[in-house]
Amino acid sequence: MTTRINFLKEQKKGLSYQKMLMLTSFLLGVLLLLIGLQYYRAYAASARLAELEGQIDLIKAAQGISQNGKDSKSQLNPVEMVIVSLVNEPPWSEMLEVMSKSLSEGIWLEQVMGETKEGGLITIVGTAYQARLVPGFLDRLRSHNVFSKVSLLSSEAASKEVDAPLKFKVQAKPKAR
Repeated sequence: MTTRINFLKEQKKGLSYQKMLMLTSFLLGVLLLLIGLQYYRAYAASARLAELEGQIDLIKAAQGISQNGKDSKSQLNPVEMVIVSLVNEPPWSEMLEVMSKSLSEGIWLEQVMGETKEGGLITIVGTAYQARLVPGFLDRLRSHNVFSKVSLLSSEAASKEVDAPLKFKVQAKPKAR
């Protein structure tokens, strides 16, 4: 005599085998989904870590330090050289903000030029309505913590008239970051 058990047949008490099989399949699916999510998070974290290590290497290269202690700037490709030059560039936004805050009524700037190399000088060309306003402008530039040295290069009257505006040229050295 052969006994057959039908697992998909509905039972009267408790959960049927079919419902148990569906519940087990659902729990297994959720477990696999969570494991996949953990693998994805680990992969994303390792990719971000590799990216940050690359940025650290670029910063070290910008400072001229390599892992073996030799000059590492010669080992960079052109894109990395651009990044290094941007890291070493003076803080333009801070300097322009200080210049604008240092202006008083009667002084206006005509040109601001700067060298992009590290420790480059900034040249400011402007005009003052009265000569006595220029030293105040220089003092206000010096009072901020952005420039390490500020000096007046030249000043001359814009024309030969008595009340003519004064053209001036200032040179400033940005402080190292």
